[in-house]
Amino acid sequence: MIHTKKLLHFNSALIFIKHSRDNIDMIDNHYIHYHIDKQTYEVQKKTAIQKDSIRHEHTKVFDISNNALHAYPTKDTKSLILIKSDNGLKMVSNKKLLEAVAIVKFSNDAKTLIVGSKNGDIWLLDVALDRIIYTLSPRSDEISSILFSKDDKLVAIASYDKKIEVYNTTNWHLDCTFEQESVTEDMVFSSDNKNLYAVQRDGDISAFDLKNRELIYNNNLGQHWLSTIETYKSDNYAMVGARDNAFLIVDLKTGKVIKKLLLKNQGLNSADFSSQSLVMAFADGSMLVCDMLKNRDETAVALKMEDYKKAKQLIDANILLFLDGSIDQLHKSGEKVLQKIIILIELGKIEEAVSEAKPFMDSETFSEQFTEYMSQRSEIAQFVEAVDTKNFTTAYVLAEKYEYIKELKKYRQLEEFWYKCFNEAKNMIAKNPNDSASKIRAKGLLQSFLSVSSKQKSIKNLLENSIVFFQADTFIREKKFIQFFKLCEEHEFLEDTKIYNKVISITQLLLANINKSVQQKDYKNAVLTARRLLSFTPVREEASKHIKEIRVIEKFNIATQENNLLSTFSLVKENEFLENLLEYKGIMKNFDKINAYAKEHAVSGDIRKTFNTMDEYMSIDYLKDHIAFTIKLAYLNSIPSVSQKESINWKKTFVNYIELYGKDQELKNIAIENGVLDIYESIQEDENCKGYKDKSFKEQVVALA
Repeated sequence: MIHTKKLLHFNSALIFIKHSRDNIDMIDNHYIHYHIDKQTYEVQKKTAIQKDSIRHEHTKVFDISNNALHAYPTKDTKSLILIKSDNGLKMVSNKKLLEAVAIVKFSNDAKTLIVGSKNGDIWLLDVALDRIIYTLSPRSDEISSILFSKDDKLVAIASYDKKIEVYNTTNWHLDCTFEQESVTEDMVFSSDNKNLYAVQRDGDISAFDLKNRELIYNNNLGQHWLSTIETYKSDNYAMVGARDNAFLIVDLKTGKVIKKLLLKNQGLNSADFSSQSLVMAFADGSMLVCDMLKNRDETAVALKMEDYKKAKQLIDANILLFLDGSIDQLHKSGEKVLQKIIILIELGKIEEAVSEAKPFMDSETFSEQFTEYMSQRSEIAQFVEAVDTKNFTTAYVLAEKYEYIKELKKYRQLEEFWYKCFNEAKNMIAKNPNDSASKIRAKGLLQSFLSVSSKQKSIKNLLENSIVFFQADTFIREKKFIQFFKLCEEHEFLEDTKIYNKVISITQLLLANINKSVQQKDYKNAVLTARRLLSFTPVREEASKHIKEIRVIEKFNIATQENNLLSTFSLVKENEFLENLLEYKGIMKNFDKINAYAKEHAVSGDIRKTFNTMDEYMSIDYLKDHIAFTIKLAYLNSIPSVSQKESINWKKTFVNYIELYGKDQELKNIAIENGVLDIYESIQEDENCKGYKDKSFKEQVVALA
């Protein structure tokens, strides 16, 4: 269930809702804007943006940015007004458009506004410049949904043509396209930008792998016209709303419904989270405020106390805790509890095992593992009996046949007994290595394992190569790890020994210490630890990689301190991991400021000032994609400017541009406006639409006649 803090009813369909710094902003389909008090959830003020105007009860033509800038289409729908909310609503811009607006969406940093039209046109509006700066390739039908990723690096655009296009906002290049069976109503990116999830009006949810450009799954969630999908803190679960009264919690890993509620409210149009509440706006005119804090603290305490049954009860009593990460913490604990449950199954305590497993059964991974153990409990019982009666041959046959048996505590006890017997036999031979009687007694110690096929080879190796085992022990005792691993390479059977596994576990701890030291910027300690690992052959390559990366970080820090941009970005281009450093993010922030200044000149068509503003970055190959879009704007805006004053060689001008960027809608628009579309269409486009990557930017693309 969910807990309602407030329910308000209005006379019109509520279209959009968002938490702002001081209020909750809400818009209805009659262009009425509401200020809702965050504490009392009462209406403080309402303002009619346009009188006597009305839109469809599920329209997406309104949006509010994270810095309180509002976007509304006008009555005739072919222009867009921007209104600033700052001690009242004040119009700051009015943009004329060629086609009717269907949808608007601000980027999360509030710098860009994308406008999608009813005929499929898509415009990019630069908010700071207060100008439409670029037109994306039009779609064949009305735009149905637009979504920026959380970091604004990607944008997904869906339309009634049943396609989703994903663009890289660095250079506005089309990264991938996905085709659907139905119209996409809403989308959400995973926080790492690896996946995109979309809900359709036919009730389907789809997941896409953006790196491999492929569909992960397409599942039907029931007979619902799905309208919204939102995530909060967890990447594993999402809330999905519909035009009816369905409210769903969906597992994004599988696309399956975990929880379903039927609300009294109809037609969820918009939802927004804060740390305290989830606010929802419905087509039936209701605004619902739900409590995000209900049971949260109690759940955290229950998890800390390992009272998982209580934690699950608390989460089920407020299913919004599926979205804030609480359920993820519970399921993570399930990995540890599973070992306890397996022991209960081993002991035949099935009812107790089922009871312990119940809080974690929402997790498909846990559920599959538990079900497998339960379905094979007769084999587990056979295995336990075989070990207890020292019928090791049967025990190991079962373990080889059923892989899950190797997860049992009883199996670990069996292996410990094997290693104990093996070491006793080895020590017995060590006292008298040339005494055949010692080997016979040692063989007797291992008698119970002689008929176990997986152990026969180890026993034979011990009896025939005892000196090798003694040498390995000596190398470890004397900390001669290079010699030890060289010996292991020569005699692979040593890798099956307990001492080998113990050494490997130590290397993993040391590797973890290196990562921790790097995070704490203790590079000296990280390098010292990595150098110690160079003598451990299995991880020598990884240790060497750590040393190289630390040296790169040190070079990067020196380059940034000296403001050597060429060296700094060369290092970043060659070493992608540097992009995770805070120092890198600071450098990119400075570049973004310069790029914004350059864009001001670009939209006015002043190529020389654009180049001069970005001069110190122009030779940096790593930034070429970022720079390319700004220079593209300068080229595109220079063409109309020059054509008004001079006679232009249109074919040569188009060729100059297309060699760098290929054909695009913006250049085509220029051709149409100047009556030279036939010249534009006569030019063959190179398959490489990123020619600028291999060529230098031209000082001018316009060729005079």
